[in-house]
Amino acid sequence: IERAISWTIMTPNGDTVYAGETPEAAIATPPGDYAVSIRYGAVRLNSMVTLLEGNRLMVSYVLHAGAIRILPRVQNIVAPGAAPDSRIYSLEGRQRGRLVAISTVPGEVIRVPEGLYRVESAFDGGNARASTEVRVKAGRMSAVEIDHKAGVARLSYVGAPDAPVLWQLVDAKGQAVLAAEGLSAHAVLLPGTYTASARINGETLTATFGIAAGETRDIILGN
Repeated sequence: IERAISWTIMTPNGDTVYAGETPEAAIATPPGDYAVSIRYGAVRLNSMVTLLEGNRLMVSYVLHAGAIRILPRVQNIVAPGAAPDSRIYSLEGRQRGRLVAISTVPGEVIRVPEGLYRVESAFDGGNARASTEVRVKAGRMSAVEIDHKAGVARLSYVGAPDAPVLWQLVDAKGQAVLAAEGLSAHAVLLPGTYTASARINGETLTATFGIAAGETRDIILGN
């Protein structure tokens, strides 16, 4: 899980003397006090150092960092079409309860301080939600696979290819679960009954359908 570290070295007056992403920061600078800021993924470390005249100062930092690799999945469906949204919350320490990182790429490696985390997974469109807890150890990567017991609705409008289409999807209780624009849209949905509507040039087309976990439904509306 090694990668370049983001360094910022500043004077007490706030002037930046070095900024870059390298494994180490090696600079020549006048004697004095300096504030060192390190960023490694979601890991942050701040330090003050003093450089004396005619001296070479060498400082080693230990980052107690690990990583989480998140792979959200929909039951029996390889590519749901909707973009995933994974949020990582700290469950202990000074950052307890805080959002520390967001991932929108399946399989992305997120670097975080060691500790206990809750990963909440959703998709950009629909109402499917899932979560899990993971313990991250320093120097180790924890793989998290989150399975959504949901189905996928693929909404398509067949008609004028340049028509402005506004989609709305509601559940059986009338609660909105998706609003989108374009000729097509994808929604990751909990099992149940839904109504899709497409508004085109002042006209509204609707379709009611049911969906089960692991099922993909093609909902096609058109004139």
